[in-house]
Amino acid sequence: MMGRLIKIGRVARSGKPKPRKAPLGKHELERAKPEPEKTGAAEPTQPSAPAAPAQVPRQPLAAPKKASPPKKSREEQAREFFEAAERGDYKEVERLYRQNPWVEGIVDGKRPLAAAAKNGHVDVVHFLIEKEKKKYQAESPDKRKSSMELYLNALEGETANTALCLAAANGHGSIVGLLVKAGANMEWGNRNWNTPLLLAAKNGHGSVVKLLLFYGANPNHLNKEHKSALDLAIESKDKWCKKHIKKSKGKKGKQVLEEEENMRKLEHRAQVEELMRKHRASKPGEEWWK
Repeated sequence: MMGRLIKIGRVARSGKPKPRKAPLGKHELERAKPEPEKTGAAEPTQPSAPAAPAQVPRQPLAAPKKASPPKKSREEQAREFFEAAERGDYKEVERLYRQNPWVEGIVDGKRPLAAAAKNGHVDVVHFLIEKEKKKYQAESPDKRKSSMELYLNALEGETANTALCLAAANGHGSIVGLLVKAGANMEWGNRNWNTPLLLAAKNGHGSVVKLLLFYGANPNHLNKEHKSALDLAIESKDKWCKKHIKKSKGKKGKQVLEEEENMRKLEHRAQVEELMRKHRASKPGEEWWK
């Protein structure tokens, strides 16, 4: 039995056969080959393809410059400023003012201040008043005051209304207060001699009538038709206008005319008496009519 198990070169001492190694493949034989020793001589290399030229990064094309808008004439700037004030576009008014601080905006005899006051744009009216104050800030106080009076009391178109007249006629009390505080004259009337108080009473704006009377407007001013504020308040049938005017000792036009006539008679009599006294003092004993 021992002779069967032990064979020369095939059986191990333990009696078990050794496992056979699998033959190496083609790729494994190539890996197992020793690397050639590197010498100083350079190995021949195959000619390489020419290198591609380096690509220059493309720069983005510059945006085309916007063509500057054509310069507008003075008339076009004035019309643009007037229309912005008339419709109450505060931002546009401010932008146009920054472009040209000396723009007036007068179009066909109409002014931006009057247009804004008529339509009740409080912020635009306030901006225009402050703009005009800055314009004459470096001037003397007297010149500044006279310039502001001319600006605030400028007449509007054919009707010759001031900005205060238009604001009072349309019942914009806040604008009336702004203009009066800035120095607008409450006794400047339009072509028919209607002052702001008369226009407010005619249209039945009781709050504006009360405000103007508070600031000292004359309730007994007469227009061309010899009508006072009380007459116009009675015609408008507004009880508040009538009440405020009567409280301020406002009278009817006829009564005012009679009082004025009596005053003229008294003044005339006083002048005659003064002449008589001078004549008697110069020529005593002689009648003055001889």
